[in-house]
Amino acid sequence: MLLQVPGTNVPLSHMVHIARKIDAARAARGWTVTALAWRPGMEASSLSKSLHGRWALRADEVLRLLYALGVAPASSTSG
Repeated sequence: MLLQVPGTNVPLSHMVHIARKIDAARAARGWTVTALAWRPGMEASSLSKSLHGRWALRADEVLRLLYALGVAPASSTSG
């Protein structure tokens, strides 16, 4: 059975992969989770849960985080 993000057709493994890429980009910039969460106006505790696989990110949150990181959405799916 394939686990999915609730309310979507997105496999949980894809969301975990995206969260790891966002966290790696955050760490590469030397930003704390709080600093990254502040930029798109998110709660740091919610972002932390998302980056550690305990809470799914919504599509708009992913896009806001990528924008805050200066990463194009298409480039975040490769590799």
